[in-house]
Amino acid sequence: MTKVLVTGGTGFVASWTIKKLLEKSYEVRATIRSENKADNIKSMLTRSGAPIAGLSFAIADLNNSQGWEEAMEGIDYVLHIASPLGSTDPNESSIIETAKNGTIHVVTAALQAKVKKIVMTSSLAAATPLKKVTDKAVDETFWTDPMNPELNAYRRSKVIAEQAAWALVKTQEQTSLTTILPGAIFGPLLDKSHTGSVQFVQTLLKGGTPSAKIDFEIVDVRDLADLHILAMENDKANGQRYIAESENLSMKEIAGILHDNMGEDGKKVSLLTIPNIVLKVAAKVNPALGALTPMLNRKFQHTNHKAKSELSWQPKLGKETIIATGESLIEFKLI
Repeated sequence: MTKVLVTGGTGFVASWTIKKLLEKSYEVRATIRSENKADNIKSMLTRSGAPIAGLSFAIADLNNSQGWEEAMEGIDYVLHIASPLGSTDPNESSIIETAKNGTIHVVTAALQAKVKKIVMTSSLAAATPLKKVTDKAVDETFWTDPMNPELNAYRRSKVIAEQAAWALVKTQEQTSLTTILPGAIFGPLLDKSHTGSVQFVQTLLKGGTPSAKIDFEIVDVRDLADLHILAMENDKANGQRYIAESENLSMKEIAGILHDNMGEDGKKVSLLTIPNIVLKVAAKVNPALGALTPMLNRKFQHTNHKAKSELSWQPKLGKETIIATGESLIEFKLI
């Protein structure tokens, strides 16, 4: 039976990927940072209806090189989905070294184990031009300049981590690499602890938050899991990058979808819009808002044509994803 290692087993994207792998009868080993996480993951997957007989665990931390050699034993494929946790400040510079070193630990161990392929989660931040670029569609051939002054530390870390992975893989010929570059990840939760990626939708549903003039390049977490698996299974993906986004929705459009489709809970969603200057001033007081300001006044959008044409990827419409996110937050009583 084919054995797949999924890093960051407790995470939003990783948990959905593990679920889908198990449903396809793969044997899955998930990395966790402590043993007490294993029962939580088993319970979560059992609630979702996934078979867990083929699931096992390995203790490994991205911040430490120890444990990764053991985690790779007998593994055929590695889906490196884990991302180092940063602070609430997207400009915290320490996240750059953390992201780079974590990638080096995983990829180095995978190469030593001679796995067939590594599929790594990167980010659209690694294929992002300057805001003034007016091209309608930006594809995977574009590489972000890590010295781009418009990047905060978090976005810069994504570029540097992906570059580190490609540099390591190019030193040998046995193991191939594919990178997946997702946009804003939304979709239904498997566990109430997974609110980090969907916190934006949660905030809108709680009411009182007007929309900023920004757009989100949305990808459904379920589709993102599918794309990782498609890339793993398909030799066409070897040595390739794939953009993972379904469509572009403005913050105001997302608020409207929630307002119109979440019943009484949706009526609390504000349909007001705030000027750009208000968001910029607020970001100086609240560093977490700094992650939104680079998205102001963007002229370009990314294209998902490559993933759809080469891997037959079929992402859901953004509206469906937003509705599923809202329904999930309500189901878990997180509103």
